[in-house]
Amino acid sequence: MNPSWTPADVTRVLNLIATPLALEILDGLGCGRAPDATAPPETNPTIIAEAIERLREVGAVTVLDLERHTCELTPRGRRLLSALKRVSEAIEAQAATDRPDVP
Repeated sequence: MNPSWTPADVTRVLNLIATPLALEILDGLGCGRAPDATAPPETNPTIIAEAIERLREVGAVTVLDLERHTCELTPRGRRLLSALKRVSEAIEAQAATDRPDVP
């Protein structure tokens, strides 16, 4: 853990991870998709708004219009997305070495 992190910082990250659709929306924004296009059809708009708000709380997005679910990635959001992708790749690489017989 970063020694300059506060308990509040850790809480915000844990809340982000636990918020339905937050990471999916972050990834979608990184691929140029709007939050509504990323969420499954028939998703309650409140769930999308909560995910966007959680991303805003950690500085990953700038909210342009929460009611319309419009937002954009910030530089911090791009760094967060990049870090999450690196973690995912490392986990996949480790899993492959743990199970070499699985393609």
